[in-house]
Amino acid sequence: MSKCAGCHEAGGGCCNCHDSGIFITLHDALRVSKATGLKISEFTVFTKAPEEWLDELKKNEDSFYDAYVDGKILQLKLNDNGCVFLGPTGCKIFNDRPGLCRLFPFTYDIEKGKVTIEMLDDENCDLAKLSISEALKDLSEDENDFKEFLKRYDKEYNLYFKYAKRISEGAPFEEVIKEFKITV
Repeated sequence: MSKCAGCHEAGGGCCNCHDSGIFITLHDALRVSKATGLKISEFTVFTKAPEEWLDELKKNEDSFYDAYVDGKILQLKLNDNGCVFLGPTGCKIFNDRPGLCRLFPFTYDIEKGKVTIEMLDDENCDLAKLSISEALKDLSEDENDFKEFLKRYDKEYNLYFKYAKRISEGAPFEEVIKEFKITV
């Protein structure tokens, strides 16, 4: 059992977040939609985050703070258990989970095409207590494949800034996907 699954089974986990949603790009949403057969609007919401959450994010994760448009962000819907895809045995869409879920507890930097992976300092995450190679192994991730994922995710994340305003204006997801030629 992975440390993520064990953490969830013990009642913890980053996907149990009740005070904030889990950020998702439209690329992520398309992948999840294909995997589940659900419409994007069935599992995502573009909504405002609590002020205290935004204040904390602005102090500690300014790059993700920038993803908020007028205090709103595209995110997975939540239910009483946290993430709508969180089941009794963990993530029901683990192989197709959003980029932010796959990224945690790592952070990265891409400079001149070279990817550097770092571990977040999170005392509540058992994976974050491991070395990068041990954590990737625990998640059944190949380091080279993970770096390729990070390059793709970085492009998808940067495109989000271009279309988030359209979502904020109320444009339907399908219209935004077509307008920005978003494919997976």
